[in-house]
Amino acid sequence: MMATKRSHTEAELDHIHPDRVRGDLADAKKRKPSLAPTAKSHKHKAKEGSIEYAKKRKRAIERLFQRDTELPQDVRNDMERELAAHKATIEDKTFHKRRSAMISKYHMVRFFERKKAMRLAKQIRKKIAQAEDEDELAQLQNELHVAEVDEAYTKYHPHAEPYTGLYGRTKSSDDDETLALADKVTLDAERPPMWKTVEAAMAEGTNALVKLRERRSADGSDVKPGFKPAKKQKQSSRTDAPKPAAQKQKREEHGTRAQNGAATPMNRRERRKLMHQQKATAGPQSDDEDGGFFE
Repeated sequence: MMATKRSHTEAELDHIHPDRVRGDLADAKKRKPSLAPTAKSHKHKAKEGSIEYAKKRKRAIERLFQRDTELPQDVRNDMERELAAHKATIEDKTFHKRRSAMISKYHMVRFFERKKAMRLAKQIRKKIAQAEDEDELAQLQNELHVAEVDEAYTKYHPHAEPYTGLYGRTKSSDDDETLALADKVTLDAERPPMWKTVEAAMAEGTNALVKLRERRSADGSDVKPGFKPAKKQKQSSRTDAPKPAAQKQKREEHGTRAQNGAATPMNRRERRKLMHQQKATAGPQSDDEDGGFFE
């Protein structure tokens, strides 16, 4: 019986060390063809309503306004309204992101200072119930007011702004006199500027405190982002668009270039205007001499 002929690959393997052959086969098994889609075939598309989508649409509309200044007025108005909506979405989502970050950052210090302010107010109320001297009572009432404003400060400090602590670090002690002295120093310490703002909002009521906590800007202009008035939109579109005199001069230049054989063509409105100008300068003509412009 005749032996079978070996392939060319098997003949070459006779001259290679067996360990090297096994290593090459193992590497070949590890290298599998990648079935993952390429980045070009599957691009990430932002979901409508997200901040990425709003930023992309805002950038696209602004670029369109820069390229094309002769958009129809109804199209421009619709795009200006869409642009204002996207700007409002970006501002709103950016504010809420910053607000959430600030809440997480200062949550612990606000919690401990609120507990301390509540403890001080509770102690002062007990002293007021036991006090008999009028001077001491007046002083305790003042300290109670400070402690109550401190508690409101920890609750209603604006979430979107950096929080400034009220109380410094105090050493823990079991001595009552040391604790009383520390509380006295705490109540007499200097307060940040926001403390006065919270105190004024307390006099107006809870709604003022909630408005202060949710405000968006430090100057108090708590105007929620939204659509601009139509009057302002029209004014902005007039400033962006070229003036009528400049448009007229531009069209006349286009018409002159077209007459001289230039490559820039005229649109339908410019051709019609040029035809009427030629009629006015040449005088009345017959129907036969009307120059078959639209034939």
